[in-house]
Amino acid sequence: MGETSFIFFNGKFSHAVNKKPVENDFRVQIQYGGKYTLIQPNDDLLHQAELVLSKIPEQMLYARVDGIVIDNKLHLMEIELIEPDLYFDLAKGARERFVECFLKVTEKLRF
Repeated sequence: MGETSFIFFNGKFSHAVNKKPVENDFRVQIQYGGKYTLIQPNDDLLHQAELVLSKIPEQMLYARVDGIVIDNKLHLMEIELIEPDLYFDLAKGARERFVECFLKVTEKLRF
C-alpha cells in the first residue's frame, strides 16, 4: 500500500510517486529504507487529488497532495505547499515542467 504523492505544478498534474516503508516499519522516507516508485494513477484517483487541490483558493506554483489509497479512494494525509520533495529524479521531464511553470509565473510578476 504505502503513501501516494500527487505532484502538481501551477495546478496541473505532473507526476505521482508511491512510497512504501520497509517491512516492520511505518516510515516511508528513503533515509529510513522506504522505497519510492513512480506510478501512473488512474483517472479517478487523479480527479480526487485535483479536487483536494481545488479547495485551496490561491494559485500555487507547486503542491503535493499526499494520501493513502484504499479501495481506489484517496484518504488525505497532508498537502505539502512549503519545501516539499517533488521527486524530480523519478519522473522524466518533471524538472523541466517545473522550470517552465516557474518562468510563466515569474513573467507575470514583471513590471
